[in-house]
Amino acid sequence: MPKIILVGGFLKSQTHALNNLAYMDRQSSLFDENGQEITVREAQQAVRDTESIIWRHYVSFRREDVERLSVDREYMKALVTLKKAALAKTYHIAPENLRAFCSWHNKDHHPHMHMIFFSTKRREGYLIPTKGKTAKEAMNAATERMKAAYAREVFREELTPVYEQKTQVRDQLSENVEEQLRTITKERYKVDPALTKDLRALGKEIRALEGRKYYMYLPPELKEKVDGMLRRLVDNDPNAGKLFEEYRTTQQEIVKTYAENPISVAKKMKEWENDFFHPAQGGDSKRHNMIISSAISFDREQEYREKCQAAITRSLIYNLCRSINQDNERGKKVLAHTSKTTKKIQPKRITARKAARMEPIRPERSEERRVGKEC
Repeated sequence: MPKIILVGGFLKSQTHALNNLAYMDRQSSLFDENGQEITVREAQQAVRDTESIIWRHYVSFRREDVERLSVDREYMKALVTLKKAALAKTYHIAPENLRAFCSWHNKDHHPHMHMIFFSTKRREGYLIPTKGKTAKEAMNAATERMKAAYAREVFREELTPVYEQKTQVRDQLSENVEEQLRTITKERYKVDPALTKDLRALGKEIRALEGRKYYMYLPPELKEKVDGMLRRLVDNDPNAGKLFEEYRTTQQEIVKTYAENPISVAKKMKEWENDFFHPAQGGDSKRHNMIISSAISFDREQEYREKCQAAITRSLIYNLCRSINQDNERGKKVLAHTSKTTKKIQPKRITARKAARMEPIRPERSEERRVGKEC
């Protein structure tokens, strides 16, 4: 397996940097970050003018790899020029402010390249340790990042089949996870009841959130639940477990191109596995978003029916209350109208004075005649 070694660090003083440049130039003439030849005096003057941290890299190859891949001084010039943007990004340097001076030493037993680089701006050229990490661990991480960048470029042709296989296995693993989730949501009674229950509970929690429902936007406690769900899907299904191990093997082959110590390889693989199940910001969270999408759609139809039923019930209650209220209002109007009518047809009271004034009622003539005859 091809291999590359990179050792990194910083120089404690400008004097140390000036001495290193002199040594590098004695072994082989210098070239800069653009692959242009440069004299040692010009490089030393640039070092004297800077106020930022001065970093160094030592990149070494195997003799058989150098001969097989035709790695020489011109090749290293092109490599440094190609990867200067990655170098600047790793050490928080604006690309236009990066200065680098390199020397290729084609030794018999270990061909290698020396590099000194820094920023022309005082506030650039630094590393920020992540939470819980030390400054030394931050330097090691930056070194590993650049080592991987160089290895991917130098051994591109040899690693291309490995990368293709890795991509293929990753896609198959994603399809397997998606199929498991589809089975859980559609045939929930034929799979693990605990898994079904947890996916349903996860969906309720995610649906209760506001905003975009993607992995990168979830709160930490929900991210942990999604991570645990992915691990259970991989561990519980034999096919998924087999694909994950194959995916892990291809990654290990890539890691071995820039990590030789078994302890270092194990550490890098542990970091890779952690990134797979708990991706950082901007990482590969495709499978996590699959879980989130399935959890959100889980029982959505049932919830929709329940909401519709609740809406119908509310509508019926509202209409019933409205009808009762209208009947009450109508009854009040009828009662008020009846009271007014009763008052209008009620006979007037006749006082004694009015009665005295009224003429006596006389019988009609026919009645008088009838009374006379009887007499």
